[in-house]
Amino acid sequence: MNYKKIKEKNYTIHLIKYDRFKTINIDVYFTSLFNHKDIPYTNLLVKMLTFSTKKYNTKNKIAIQSENLYSAQITSKNMVLGNIQSTLINLEFINPSFTEDNMYEESFDFLKEVLFNPNVKDEKFDEESFNLNKLNIMREVNSISEKPNLIAYNNFSKEMYKGSSGSYSLFGKLEDYKDITSKDLYKYYKKFINNSKIDIVIMGDIDEEKVIKLTKKIFNKLNPNYEEIKDIYVKTKLNEKTLILKDKYNFNQSILIMGYKFKELTEYELKYVLSIFNIILGTMNNSVLFTKVREECSYCYSISSFVSKYNPSLVITSGINRKNYDKVVSKIKECIKLMKDEKFISSMFKTAIKTADIYLNDYYDNIYSIMEHYFINEFDSEEEVEKRREEYNRMTPKDICDLAKKINLDTIYFMEGINENN
Repeated sequence: MNYKKIKEKNYTIHLIKYDRFKTINIDVYFTSLFNHKDIPYTNLLVKMLTFSTKKYNTKNKIAIQSENLYSAQITSKNMVLGNIQSTLINLEFINPSFTEDNMYEESFDFLKEVLFNPNVKDEKFDEESFNLNKLNIMREVNSISEKPNLIAYNNFSKEMYKGSSGSYSLFGKLEDYKDITSKDLYKYYKKFINNSKIDIVIMGDIDEEKVIKLTKKIFNKLNPNYEEIKDIYVKTKLNEKTLILKDKYNFNQSILIMGYKFKELTEYELKYVLSIFNIILGTMNNSVLFTKVREECSYCYSISSFVSKYNPSLVITSGINRKNYDKVVSKIKECIKLMKDEKFISSMFKTAIKTADIYLNDYYDNIYSIMEHYFINEFDSEEEVEKRREEYNRMTPKDICDLAKKINLDTIYFMEGINENN
C-alpha cells in the first residue's frame, strides 16, 4: 500500500495505491465545523444529490447510468466527529483494467454530475423529487418513535453531551424539516460547496497520472472559503454529581444507559489505553460486563460498552427487566471498580491484546476504514495500523488500572418499559 498526499489550493487529494481490490473507490468529503442547524439540510441534500442530476433527471436514469458503468455504486452519508461535521459522497467502480479504458473518464464524469450539476431549475431543486425525498426522510425520522434503543440513546445524549455535537440526533427533529423548501435547500447547497474543506480520497490499483488529471479537471474551478478547523476534540465538562434520568415508555423491555467521562487523560491513554480498556470491559466475548452482569447474575438480556474518542467518554448500554434496575446499576459499578484491580486485569489482558490484534488485521481488508483513516488525519494524528499494534503490545495491565482511576460516572438514563409484564 502506497500513500501520496497532494495539497492543492482549494482541496486535497489523497491517493492510496493498493492492489488488494478489483475496484476503484473515490470518497469526496465536505467538512466544516459542527452546526446543529445544518442537520436537516445535509440529510436532505445527500438524498437529492444521489437521487437525480440535471443530466440524469430521474432516479431511473441514475440507475441506468450506474449499470452502463458496469454497476458503479454511488452512495452518501453524513457523520459527526467531535467538533466537525462531514458529508461523504462515495463512487465505487470496477478497475478499468478489467473493463474498458474509457471507464476512468466516464466514472469521473458521473461523479462530477452528481456533485456539481444537481437537478436544479430557477434556483431551486426539482420540486417533484424534492417533495418525494423530503417525505421519505420525514417518515424515517418519524419511525424513530418505534425504536426504543434510538429513543433511549437520544434522550441520554441530550444530557450526557449537553452543549456539544454529541447532544444532537443525526436524524434531526421532524419539525426541522417541515418548513424547508426546495429553494432553501439549493441556497444551502451553494453554501455547502463554497464553505467546506474538501478532501478527495482515491483508493485502488490506480493509474496515478490519469486519476490526478481527472480529479484536477473536476475540482480546480472550486474556490471554497471555509473556517479553519483547529481542534476536532470536544472539551469534556464533568458533572459535579451523577445525573439520574428516568422515563416511562410503552415498550416491552427496559433500557439502561450509563455514561462515564474521564478526568485529565493523557494523549497515550486517549489514543491507545482507552481502546483496550473498552475491549476488556464490554467488547470481547468474555468481557467483564458480559461475564459479571449477564452470565453470572442473569440481570440483563444484553450488555456492552463503547467509547467516543473525539467526545471523550465511555457508554454502557443494557437491555434489562425494570425490576432489576438497582441490581444492574450496582453490578456495573462493581465492574468499573474491578477495572482498577491489576491482578484481575492481568488475567484478561493477553486476550484483550489478541482481540485488538484481530481488529487491526481486519483493517487491511476494509476499504472504508483505510480511506477514512487518511481523511481523519487531516484533523488528527492517527497512527498507522502497525504503530498502533506496537503501542498495544507495549502496554501493561497497570496502564488499564491507571485509566480506570480517572473514570467518573456522569449520567444514568433509565427507560422503563411499562409493558414488560406482557
